[in-house]
Amino acid sequence: MTMLIADGIHRLEAPLGDRYIAMYLIEGDDGCALVDTALDESIAGTLQPYLDKIGRSPDDIRWVINTHADFDHIGGNRAARELCGSATIVCGHDDRPQVEDVELMIDERYGEFRAHGFDESDDAKTFIRSVTKVVPIDGTVEEGERLDLGGRHLDVISAPGHSDGHVALLDSATGAAVIGDAVLWNSVLTASGDPAFPPTYRSVAPYRATIDRL
Repeated sequence: MTMLIADGIHRLEAPLGDRYIAMYLIEGDDGCALVDTALDESIAGTLQPYLDKIGRSPDDIRWVINTHADFDHIGGNRAARELCGSATIVCGHDDRPQVEDVELMIDERYGEFRAHGFDESDDAKTFIRSVTKVVPIDGTVEEGERLDLGGRHLDVISAPGHSDGHVALLDSATGAAVIGDAVLWNSVLTASGDPAFPPTYRSVAPYRATIDRL
């Protein structure tokens, strides 16, 4: 489902098995920001058709912001680079190594509890590799930075817990915060609204602080 959810903020839901992953397109007078890139196929399959629908060009996208280093939030980075050639791609500083390296992400993020007997299956790792196509990004953003879109700006908020370098964005025009997976309530849901698995976070104290702040 793709829709306008607030003035100039569009929510684009891309398929992910029995779930979905949301990208957000935020429009300003001087260009747009795309928050997260979902999967490799999501850029051609979800973003491009929606841009055509609302009469926007890929060249209108000035910023691509990855909220954090999970495959379903960065998997379309290479496709976004190819489609939106003039866009600047950024993420939080501490997540950058994994955003740029799928194997590092699989090893350090999805395999961090391997020593305790918990790891992704080989099939899951193969799937992650198949839908995650990354590129070197242009830089990082941190708390206090402001992305100017013309007539509105996005303030970068540090929102750690789900990942160390997780960032969120506060929109000046509506007061809406686009938070990625910074807060996941009591479960991650399927597309039909059923619980899929518990909320995932790495660092308890920062996660609780992020919840309190938001």
